[in-house]
Amino acid sequence: MTAKRIVFAAATLAMALVAQGAQAQCPSSDPGCTEYTGGSTKTGFFRISVPSSWNGDLMIVNHGFDLDPTNINPHRACKKNNAPCVVDGDCAIVGDVCTEIDLFGFDEYLLPQGIAVAASTYSQTGWSVFASRKDLKAILKYMKKTPDLGAPARTFVSGFSMGGAVTLDWSIRANPKGTFGIAPLCPAAAGGLASWDAATDLRMAFDYTCSGVSGAFFAGAVDQSGDDAVYPTQTQIAIKFDACFGNLLGSPTPEDQARYDDWLSITGHTGSPLEAATLMGFATQGMYDTVQPKKKLSRKPIAYNPYGQVTYADPAFDAGVERFPEYPKGRKKLGKNYDPNYLKGKAAKVTYPIVSLANDDDYLTIPGMNQVIQSAWTAGGKDYTTAWVNGGGHCNFTEFEVNATVQSMLDWADTGTQPSAADIETACLALPGASAGDCDFDQAFTVPEFTDRVPARPDWPDAAK
Repeated sequence: MTAKRIVFAAATLAMALVAQGAQAQCPSSDPGCTEYTGGSTKTGFFRISVPSSWNGDLMIVNHGFDLDPTNINPHRACKKNNAPCVVDGDCAIVGDVCTEIDLFGFDEYLLPQGIAVAASTYSQTGWSVFASRKDLKAILKYMKKTPDLGAPARTFVSGFSMGGAVTLDWSIRANPKGTFGIAPLCPAAAGGLASWDAATDLRMAFDYTCSGVSGAFFAGAVDQSGDDAVYPTQTQIAIKFDACFGNLLGSPTPEDQARYDDWLSITGHTGSPLEAATLMGFATQGMYDTVQPKKKLSRKPIAYNPYGQVTYADPAFDAGVERFPEYPKGRKKLGKNYDPNYLKGKAAKVTYPIVSLANDDDYLTIPGMNQVIQSAWTAGGKDYTTAWVNGGGHCNFTEFEVNATVQSMLDWADTGTQPSAADIETACLALPGASAGDCDFDQAFTVPEFTDRVPARPDWPDAAK
């Protein structure tokens, strides 16, 4: 692969227990591997690929944002009736599709090393999968109880975007015993409060900039997003976005462009208009999915930007933006999830290798998010290495860059020698078939402060402030 590719996209996510057992679906790199599947809607469904010569190690790879509840489905089962399948054509119902729990190519290069690879659908959708640590534990429990497997000797965890946040949450809230390294990739790493305050500010900036523009109104409060029944669809978001800014479906008028320039100034967005509209999806659809469900925040408000305590860089926006007092119940519950604090509890016990990868101009999981988690690691006395890749987009990595990052974490666990970012680039260039364009690291990048984009709230953890 010589071109960057977006890899954060949703992975597989229903309504019945899956029959557990082996299936013949191994990659060409290890055609003799064994596939195991298990799980339920309560714990999420999972897939485990075990190499023919298993050394006892396990890599769990976590998928990114996905709002489709029908993706919480058994591996290689038709969504509508859970009938076994390999391809969509195996499903008898017209329009039905065959679920595939994606291993993101990790199996292709880890199975030959004797490392098993697993992935979960999670038991929840969205960007706030609060039960993810329990979902991952279900994989380990299954392996421990399965005679042909047994508990892994060492467990490593990785994931993209929200899956990177799941990886971090595992290191913070799950018992670290048995974990020997994590590799968060383009992670949503600012923690629950700071990440969703960033989304709230995006929505408030849109409401402020587009106030009075016909067709640009979003229903629902900024921290609820949508009416009582449903959040806006992607098409509705695009129509509202274009109604205000005119740069998705046609050519903007001077007034449209002026509004868009104001929105860019307020938000600091550096991506394309299409990517900006995608951000609004997280600020509306993702917000709705976080706040509304009973098993998440049960409609408890979370917006919090009291005047005099939260100051926005744009003076006009600071003077005119809607203000919200603290709603402690919703924010307290949100703050417990993905809290970037390695100074207490199980997180304080983390001593294993941490190697992360991020884009230096990611429009979604902005570089400042990585500043938050790096500050948390530093405060907690953790050893870590972060490598930066040139480019915008989101999780815009090559296969070589991902492989080198994950392999560097594994090598650190094996040898005890911490790699530098330069070492990861060298490892990337040494991969068969890799070119300089495949390993486009930015060694000179300095991570900006998260608060350069999002003003701190009084209740944020110290790492976010």
